[in-house]
Amino acid sequence: MTGADDWGRFVAIGELYDVVIDCPDPDGLAEFYRQMIGGRIADSDGERTSW
Repeated sequence: MTGADDWGRFVAIGELYDVVIDCPDPDGLAEFYRQMIGGRIADSDGERTSW
């Protein structure tokens, strides 16, 4: 495949809906970014929760 017309041969087999980045201390990470860029932390009860 060498030309721009060859891109029509590819077929999407899925879609990316979300990206999740895990961390051991989500409240600490949120506080770090709050201090860096300001704002407030919403929807945190101080406990780790699972989805």
